[in-house]
Amino acid sequence: MIALGNATAAHDPDQLLDVGAVALLLRCSESHVRHQVRLGRFPRPVKLGALSRWSRDSVLQWCRTGPGRTPERGPSVERGGTTIQVR
Repeated sequence: MIALGNATAAHDPDQLLDVGAVALLLRCSESHVRHQVRLGRFPRPVKLGALSRWSRDSVLQWCRTGPGRTPERGPSVERGGTTIQVR
């Protein structure tokens, strides 16, 4: 289970996450998430008016198959020239 602010994200694949929750899940900054989207390295969010949201399922799927994945070490995210392992 992942604690996201006052809410808890159990295993609801349809749950929509804001950029803060995505950053918490990936253990990176919100600006890094946005930057990866701009570079095409991370799924684009669903736009709900002015809001940007990601489905929890699409984020977890990206963690399993996204760029930077190595079989020995699992998924990773590149940040400022440094590779960060996603757990």
